[in-house]
Amino acid sequence: MMLSFIRNQAREKQTDSCSCHLDVMPLCVLSEGAGPGTQVPAHLTRISIPLITSSTDCFNKTVKGKVIRKGPLVSLAADDFILKTVIQEEEVLQSIASINVVLFGALAKDFSQSVSQGDVVVASGFTVSKSPTVNKDKLHPCNLLLSGDDACLYDKTIPLPPLTDSSSSTAHFTPQHPSALCVMPDKSGAEL
Repeated sequence: MMLSFIRNQAREKQTDSCSCHLDVMPLCVLSEGAGPGTQVPAHLTRISIPLITSSTDCFNKTVKGKVIRKGPLVSLAADDFILKTVIQEEEVLQSIASINVVLFGALAKDFSQSVSQGDVVVASGFTVSKSPTVNKDKLHPCNLLLSGDDACLYDKTIPLPPLTDSSSSTAHFTPQHPSALCVMPDKSGAEL
């Protein structure tokens, strides 16, 4: 019942979703290493989780948090998936610093396969809805819904140790679906 409620909310809000960026893949994994880096687009600004309300203007906004809970990938139909996760803003010491994030479609599938509990992620292109589980889970009273072409998630993974003695070694990953996942080195070390 809750899945259909959230799914309907995402469909209703899809036309109002943020048009943050058009040429970014749904899930982009950033890793440390040499070379030009893929970064969160500079025109996006970060909003703190406790400041999010159901009336928040999410245009060109991002939310950053550590994945503290990762639910299972649920198949709703052929090539239609949903996944619920919880992220927590580390710099904030308030009780509502954790928020449910609901991912749909290919983004949910990519997240399930590529992101681990403990990873730090940045979400953009989301919509905000009231959480139907706020009284049960005692998290933020809103959910972030990531659905459609504008939804994007950036994952900053923990750097892997060098494979050789060379300090410029970079671990590379070739995705199963290149249009849905990219792994790029991030030389700048800039914080997400």
